[in-house]
Amino acid sequence: MSAIEPRTHSRLFVRLAGTTLAAMAFLFLCWIMAGSVYGDTRLLAGPVGFFRTQSVADKIGGAVPTGILLPCIFAVGVWRNTATIALSILAAFCWIAVGIWIEGIASV
Repeated sequence: MSAIEPRTHSRLFVRLAGTTLAAMAFLFLCWIMAGSVYGDTRLLAGPVGFFRTQSVADKIGGAVPTGILLPCIFAVGVWRNTATIALSILAAFCWIAVGIWIEGIASV
């Protein structure tokens, strides 16, 4: 074992912990935006908007995209390279697309 390994693990832990806290804050903010009376704000809430309904099917429909897109958005916080940056941007666009889709269905 080299002397560099323990520092690498602690640095990775700090990145993972910071990214987890940022993701939790992001979800809380999306929860607040999903309850907004303004449609423009609800668009940015993404799939979290599904959790504001009483339907179990909607909650499952919100959990699946949230579980897939959230780690993709915050992967760049743990490991920074071209692939994770592209993945994060693509997932953020998909997050907003789900919010637009939810608002489109709600207004029909």
